[in-house]
Amino acid sequence: MKTTNSLMCILFGLAATLSIGSPVCGAPVALPANLSGAGASWIGVNASFPGRSVIADGNISGQGDAYDGALALSINSSGVIFPATGDLTGSTITTDATTNGVFSTVGEYFASQTVPVLRGLFSITNTSGSIATANISMQTNVGADNSTTILGTSSGDTTYTTADSWAILDDFSGGGDPTTTNVFYGANASETTTFSSTTVFSSAGTQGVRADFDLAIAPGETQRLMFFLRMDANIADASGYTGTWDDMSTLDAAGLLSGLNATTQSQIVNWSVVPEPSTLLLGALASLGMLVRRRWRS
Repeated sequence: MKTTNSLMCILFGLAATLSIGSPVCGAPVALPANLSGAGASWIGVNASFPGRSVIADGNISGQGDAYDGALALSINSSGVIFPATGDLTGSTITTDATTNGVFSTVGEYFASQTVPVLRGLFSITNTSGSIATANISMQTNVGADNSTTILGTSSGDTTYTTADSWAILDDFSGGGDPTTTNVFYGANASETTTFSSTTVFSSAGTQGVRADFDLAIAPGETQRLMFFLRMDANIADASGYTGTWDDMSTLDAAGLLSGLNATTQSQIVNWSVVPEPSTLLLGALASLGMLVRRRWRS
């Protein structure tokens, strides 16, 4: 039996918030729905596209047609289609769960109110009694179509590869479609892109970015993948923000981890959790204690 986030809120209250880490206790919402913040509009969140759920489009500063379907998830080549029901809490939409084989998946979409960024968090739970492997493909089709150009990547060039944790795309800077930043993983993550491509599913063209991940998920375990989209009017604004994509600490400083508790963050495999200063201090003291004891014995 599928349990919705709304029912979980009623049954578990605070306990659900502590264990799930997503904004529960929101109002039921019919999907797709729109999100907005910091001048950006994210149109048709959880729109139904043949074979997958997507964010239909986006616009900022009078520039539209950012996407022809963003954050399309597939598991083992099967497109993930979330139910047309979920919860809306503030600027966060959380879908009800869907099933792909042995995997139960939930999508969560958070629109920042301070910067034109959308966070997509996808929680994948192995419901079987044995370890299950999941090839996860995340694809975004951009509205620039045949005029799509890669304007920048994390490695400093204009070629998107598995070595790139982010890529900036546009038709041309300062006009036409919005400049879009696509963020796939952070520094020191346990899971990074195993396959990349600028060819994605067909929707008014096949131009965009694709990032695949290969996960091994234990019985009953939940692993999460977190991605970011950003829209800007030009490449200068997009490039000036790329330092935010370094790691979890820079994301946190920008307010982009809002609503995610420590348990949730620890389950995000394509980003590395930064230890609390107290944890680092305890580790340093333990190492120092061991060193002193060894010297005393000698």
